[in-house]
Amino acid sequence: MVRRTLLLVLALFALPSCASSRMVQVAAPQSIGPLAEQAVIVFVRPSSFGAALTPTILSSDRRFLGDADPSSHFAVAVPPGEHFFLVWGENTGPLRARVQKGRVYYVEVSMKPGWWTARVHLLAITPRTEQWNRVRDWLAETKQTVPRGAEGQAYLDGRASDVAERVKRAKEAFAGMDPEEQEARTLYPNDGLAQGL
Repeated sequence: MVRRTLLLVLALFALPSCASSRMVQVAAPQSIGPLAEQAVIVFVRPSSFGAALTPTILSSDRRFLGDADPSSHFAVAVPPGEHFFLVWGENTGPLRARVQKGRVYYVEVSMKPGWWTARVHLLAITPRTEQWNRVRDWLAETKQTVPRGAEGQAYLDGRASDVAERVKRAKEAFAGMDPEEQEARTLYPNDGLAQGL
């Protein structure tokens, strides 16, 4: 029985990618640069591991940001200040961001093996991390997508009580992390670039 369950889980990871209908692939990828009055956050999922899963990324104010398709990246603009992001998956994978306008920040959407499905982690990509030297290649090797914001927001609005519970769980999860784990999941104002990669 255990072996059959394990084979079923492994088969799910081997399925072809099921891209989100709430994302549109950009035909001719564009460079992602800063905006004068807002910060830009680039979420990059460099791997196709767990390809059958496409986690939704949202903010703690219940705003749909995008779906992390396998081997893809997308960018969103947010006001300067403090933000809290999370994923809709087996876990919540929270990330805290303190950002300033006119800068571009990078976040890895990292898929790790979980109990039933892959677990998703939002990890800050900064000059302090080893991923920093890989992010330029990740952007070149992944497809660029753009969120269908209205459709994604309608999905979240239709599950308002579930979203509220998920946000609560994400904040509790972050508060329960040790300082090193929190640091890996925090973007600081100076982590952003005045020019995109």
